[in-house]
Amino acid sequence: MFLVGLFVLLTSGPAGASYASTPISARYAQVLLSASVLVHPLTAFYITVSVALEGAGSTTRPMLAVVAGLFILRIPLADRLALHFKKGMTGIVTPIIVSHFAVALSAVSQMKSFFGGDKQSANVKKTSQAHFLSAESANSAKVGTFSMRTATVPEQCKQ
Repeated sequence: MFLVGLFVLLTSGPAGASYASTPISARYAQVLLSASVLVHPLTAFYITVSVALEGAGSTTRPMLAVVAGLFILRIPLADRLALHFKKGMTGIVTPIIVSHFAVALSAVSQMKSFFGGDKQSANVKKTSQAHFLSAESANSAKVGTFSMRTATVPEQCKQ
């Protein structure tokens, strides 16, 4: 990943110029390509953590972190820097990097609080065992049962 990022960083000038029709758009393309070296690893990290949290049952906090990063941090900061302080493209790119970094830090915090403690993992393990046992006992009350180890066939079906 480091080598790919280094390659993108070193070739951002020629790559931006080859896709642009004006010198200013070539400069913007170079700045955005350079910023992608920082932004994309952060994005990959927080998406991975968010999906892990959502798979574990915590769906609200990852969604709120991404929404807050965009609407509470990135857009107002870009407005202030780019328009009010006349920072131009730097005023656009800086909030992108800052918001992705903030969401990645939030993902680390959420991951530590959700998966971090032994008490939490013990509770998750007990809960999942209880659900499995209750589901298995509910299935054994039916006519026939099936589990990963054995299958039983009711007597009336053996004929």
